[in-house]
Amino acid sequence: MVIPEEWTLIPYDGINRIFGMTPCYAVDIIVNENNIGSISNSVFQLNDINQPSYQEIYCYLRENHRDFLNEYNEINKADKTSTAITRPFNDFSGEDEFDTGIVSYDINLMKYIGISFDEDILTEEQIQTMAESIKLSEAEN
Repeated sequence: MVIPEEWTLIPYDGINRIFGMTPCYAVDIIVNENNIGSISNSVFQLNDINQPSYQEIYCYLRENHRDFLNEYNEINKADKTSTAITRPFNDFSGEDEFDTGIVSYDINLMKYIGISFDEDILTEEQIQTMAESIKLSEAEN
């Protein structure tokens, strides 16, 4: 995956973090010592592997006060994979707050990733380039 040069990825303290409503492994995105977002991954299950829907795959990314799939815009779709740009929001503060997000899944791996970072720090072209560069694979030992 292509990321901006100025981003530093730091593993989250501890193996598990809650991403949506599921435990996951995560890294924080740091720019100039500021945490601007995170990259997380998790697993999913499907009722019918031949008819996947992003709503079912990413079902735990929708909660009462946070919706990671807001403005879901699929940009890459193949038989068993998909990547979309989203605009996650939360209303924990009482007002809607938005981020930029990218989600991607691979049915063969039964895994997905979600990337969320501060809105307006990248151009639409940079976000598109990052999203198009995502290819999920088995973890290397």
